[in-house]
Amino acid sequence: MAMIKCPEPECNNMVSDQAATCPKCGRPVRRIGVDRLRFEYEKRQRGIQALQTKIARLSRERQDMYDLDDKMLKSDNYTADAMNRSISISDEIQGIEEEISTAEAEMKQIQQALDAAEC
Repeated sequence: MAMIKCPEPECNNMVSDQAATCPKCGRPVRRIGVDRLRFEYEKRQRGIQALQTKIARLSRERQDMYDLDDKMLKSDNYTADAMNRSISISDEIQGIEEEISTAEAEMKQIQQALDAAEC
């Protein structure tokens, strides 16, 4: 729950974003809360899409490295740098997947708040 300014310009009272109306002037405020929740939901949705794009790019890079690793192993020119980069990519992908999981959990909470607000 967050406090927001009443939408009535003359009131300026701080009101819970969960309140249906301002307790001081009576102006409806719930709509603002719903719009804010929708904005937060969509923001996380866009963030997840960006993270998924990054995972796809890193996965392609890792696959290219595996292909290169196979060639390098056959030519005895394999380096620790290539192996370290591959491990680094895997770790980065794992971190991104955790970010996505967190964002999805937040989206679920936001959706529950939206469902409650629209009742």
